[in-house]
Amino acid sequence: MAKQQRFRTSKKLRVLLGVIAIILVGGLIFLFSYTYSVSGKIIDISNKQVVKGIKVSVGGKSRETDEQGSYKIKGIKIYQKKNLKLDTPNQYEKVADIKLDFKSRNIQKDLELEPTLEEIVNRDLIAGKNGQYDYLWDLLHPDDRAYWGSKEEYLNTLKKRDDLYAEIKYTVKSATIGKNIRKLDTWKSEVTGKEYKEVMEVPEDYIMVDNGKEQPQTILVYYQRIDGYYHYFTGVNKDEVKKWIEDYEKYKEALSSL
Repeated sequence: MAKQQRFRTSKKLRVLLGVIAIILVGGLIFLFSYTYSVSGKIIDISNKQVVKGIKVSVGGKSRETDEQGSYKIKGIKIYQKKNLKLDTPNQYEKVADIKLDFKSRNIQKDLELEPTLEEIVNRDLIAGKNGQYDYLWDLLHPDDRAYWGSKEEYLNTLKKRDDLYAEIKYTVKSATIGKNIRKLDTWKSEVTGKEYKEVMEVPEDYIMVDNGKEQPQTILVYYQRIDGYYHYFTGVNKDEVKKWIEDYEKYKEALSSL
């Protein structure tokens, strides 16, 4: 009788171990076969353009954004459910690791990168030298866009000024970021008279050419971070520029009548 009891106990134990083994094997199969994917698009917040070549990784798996700024990381195992990491280029602010919600197997995560202050300034300098005022309008501080009234007025006024500068042979040879960028607790615009807090003061070094003669000069330009990236304040008084244009046109007209 005791022998039969031991046999039944041993049989139950084998069945139990078999069930445990099946559960363990099933769990391992599930662990290694159930996967997630993370996909999305990365854009530059300042101009809404896609950013290619950005390395994105999750749990040791990585991809780079393509020509459309898109990425997709597939085959992420359950044990690889980690934060999303970005290998951010120097011209953009570093992005902290991003926690993902793995409630769905297919996760969509679009991202915006913020250009550094130096990157924004360099873009402004290039656009200004090339007369790309449509691009500069989008980087102009919202208050100063209101001051100018409209994009058309801003573009037309500054383009007319540059055309007249070219007539008198007054041009920009080079423009670079100067030294000693500093943060101001408060700053008042000489153009609009408005006061702002936490403004960045950026020296810009220019070499102007006046009738063939080079004239180095440094001007101070001011930036404030608003709506997710740095915007610049206009240093141009529109009424003064329009008055100069009007006076110069009258001067040309007077010369032509002599």
